[in-house]
Amino acid sequence: MAEKYIPPALRRKDEKLQSSLAETPPMPQNVKTKWYSYDEIYEYFQKTPYIREPRQKALQGSAENPSALSVVFIFFNLNSKYWGAERSLLVKINDYYAKLLPIVWSGTTQTLVEHKPFAVYEQISLSNSTRSFAFAGWYKIVDFKTLPPNSSELEQALRQTMRLWINFGEKVTKAMKREWVVIMTAPDEEAEKEMGEPEIRPDTDELLGPSVTERLQAMRMEDSRDTEEDIQATSN
Repeated sequence: MAEKYIPPALRRKDEKLQSSLAETPPMPQNVKTKWYSYDEIYEYFQKTPYIREPRQKALQGSAENPSALSVVFIFFNLNSKYWGAERSLLVKINDYYAKLLPIVWSGTTQTLVEHKPFAVYEQISLSNSTRSFAFAGWYKIVDFKTLPPNSSELEQALRQTMRLWINFGEKVTKAMKREWVVIMTAPDEEAEKEMGEPEIRPDTDELLGPSVTERLQAMRMEDSRDTEEDIQATSN
């Protein structure tokens, strides 16, 4: 029987997946993931009830230090693609983020300054459960790179983060006109040892997050999008 033909892009993806699985250590049996809602995390760091807003901010300060980066939300299917690949953040420069990031802006010169570690919470899926965020650890910024407006580098970065790129239309046009910065991060091992996971107390004792089915659906969505991008890359 002839072997089933597998396109090169899919073969590379399968090889990459198998390599990743081989290198991934088994999860300890006694470790249980704690799930949180955006509201719970927000209220823990801001010390105030969350009031619904048109757009949830991915980077935030805290009640103790509102002008310093304290917590980062990795929203599923938005900045999750960029974060998952490189543990980096793509941030649009505006007055809010320019003041929050530990970067000194002086004309055309930018300098990274000393800063405290910040907590990262990653949304595993767009699930029916309100608790879809899990603590990813304490991180620090190790480097950054500015992306000029309308540059090819900016377009490539936005393609990694903006799902359904072609259908965004006007949003993409506006995004390309702004300056962005790629924030490279790394785990802060000292902070992990000293502080551990923040003790966020949910409204109830229930800590259930996305179901197994929901998480598998999310994985399939990511897998389908990665495969489509691989095929497009080979055809260009």
